Amino acid sequence: MRTIGALTIGQSPRADDLATEVAAALGPGFRLVERGALDGLDRAEIAALAPPAGEYALITLLRDGTPVKLDKPRLIPLLEARITELEAEGVDAVVVLCTGPFPPLRARIPVVRPQQALYHLAKGLAAPGRVGLLVPLPEQVAQAGAQCAAIGMEAVLAVSSPYGGDQLADAVRAFARADVALCLMDCFGYSTAMKRAVQGALGRPALLARTAVARVVAELDGS
Repeated sequence: MRTIGALTIGQSPRADDLATEVAAALGPGFRLVERGALDGLDRAEIAALAPPAGEYALITLLRDGTPVKLDKPRLIPLLEARITELEAEGVDAVVVLCTGPFPPLRARIPVVRPQQALYHLAKGLAAPGRVGLLVPLPEQVAQAGAQCAAIGMEAVLAVSSPYGGDQLADAVRAFARADVALCLMDCFGYSTAMKRAVQGALGRPALLARTAVARVVAELDGS
């Protein structure tokens, strides 16, 4: 049995069903070990990781289900520290449970950074049509749009937080008006229930980050 380190940018265990859905998509030949970049930090230490106003932000959950925004550069050393811990525990690989763009992380074992794989997969599946790119924060729209342009993916962007709010229906209507070929749900916070809601309302396929990445990892195992 292969052991995968499931590394969230928040706290572990996750307050939602992320780990359960990732484990189900991986299949019976894998065991998950959860860790969080914010494990062991108190509220004041977490507050110090907030992004400057108006800057690019990541969003995640604390153990009690509270959503928090984080500054990516301040987060990277914490992710690398958790990777070192997971290496010491003997995991075979680490999956970063976040679709944000990350630089290579210091590690002695494979570390899966999902964004590039997901964007290229969405581009290929949608071709020659457009992708409806669903992101959780308004602060992410400009950078996500630039990343789409960089790989030649024509995308229509919309915002809906997976952690509350009622923006999902508006986002789906925007995608329908744009006649997208599929929706890429660009955050690990989006669940299979949310995917079903998007597909039902849009009438087009939806690519869910948490399950798509898990299935790619299972495929790479080769067993």
